[in-house]
Amino acid sequence: MVVWFSSGLSLVNWIKPVIYCALPVAIVVATLTLYGAPWAYRQIAEYHQRYELRSDLSKVSTGEFIETEKGQRVFFSEEPMDSEDELGQVVVRIEGDPWQHLITAESAYTEIAENGDRFLVLRDGHRYDLAPGQGDLRLFSFERYGVRMENREDDTHPDAIREQAERQLKARTTKNLFLDFGHGAQAHVMWRFAMPLAALNLALLAIPLGAVNPRLGRGGDILIAGLLALLYMNLINLSRGWINKGVLPFDIGTWLVHVLFLGLTIFLMWQRLRIKKPKNEIQSKS
Repeated sequence: MVVWFSSGLSLVNWIKPVIYCALPVAIVVATLTLYGAPWAYRQIAEYHQRYELRSDLSKVSTGEFIETEKGQRVFFSEEPMDSEDELGQVVVRIEGDPWQHLITAESAYTEIAENGDRFLVLRDGHRYDLAPGQGDLRLFSFERYGVRMENREDDTHPDAIREQAERQLKARTTKNLFLDFGHGAQAHVMWRFAMPLAALNLALLAIPLGAVNPRLGRGGDILIAGLLALLYMNLINLSRGWINKGVLPFDIGTWLVHVLFLGLTIFLMWQRLRIKKPKNEIQSKS
C-alpha cells in the first residue's frame, strides 16, 4: 500500500487487479458448491445405501459389534480357534416382539440353502429369550442353530439406489432443487449461490481494510478482517435457517447479506478516500 500510494495511484485502482484475482476463485467456488458438493454428497449417500442393502453376513467381522436392520440385530464374533470355522465365539442379539433373543455359540459358519437363502449356522450354544416388562425367561441349548441373513442387494436396481440417495437435499443437483422449490430447497440454493458471491465481496472488502497507516501496524486490521469474515459466514447461515423455516423470503434472503457487506465496502472506501480538513483550520474556525 505504501508503494502504491507513493506512485500516485488511488485506492480505487485496486479494484481491477483484485477482481482479476478474485473472479477465478469465485468461479472455482461456484463450481464446487453448485456441482461438486452435490455430487460428493450423492456419492456418500449412494455408498451408505449400498452398505445398508448389503447382506448381514457380509457385515459381520471379528472383534467388532455390527448393527444391522436398523439396530434390530447386533453381532459380535471372535477369531476362530479352529481353521475349519469361519467365526469363533459369537454373540447375537435379536430384537423381536414380544421376545428379545440373546444367542451365544462357540463357533459359526455360513451355509446356503437350496433356495439360495443364506444362513449363519451357530454351533454348541444357548439362546435366551426375554420378554421385557413381563419377567418371562426361556432358555434353549442347541448343537446347531441357523440365523437367516438378509440379502437385499440383488433385488435393488442401481437407479433405485441413486433415486433414494437424491432424496437428501444436499445430494440434489441445483436444477432439481429449482424443480421442487420448497423452503428447504430454497435454503440450499441460497447457500450455494452465497459462497461465490461472498468470495467476491470479501475480496473487495479487503481493499479498504488493507489501506492502513504503516506507522500503526497491521495487526488491528487483520483481526477486524477475520471478525468481519466470520460475521459474514454466520449471517449467511442465519439467513439460510430463516429461509428454511419460511421466516425470510427467498428473494430477500438471497441478496440481503451481500448487499449489506457491499454497502460496508463502499462506506469504508469513501471513508478512506475522502479528504479531511487540516486540524489547524478546524480549530481556527472554532
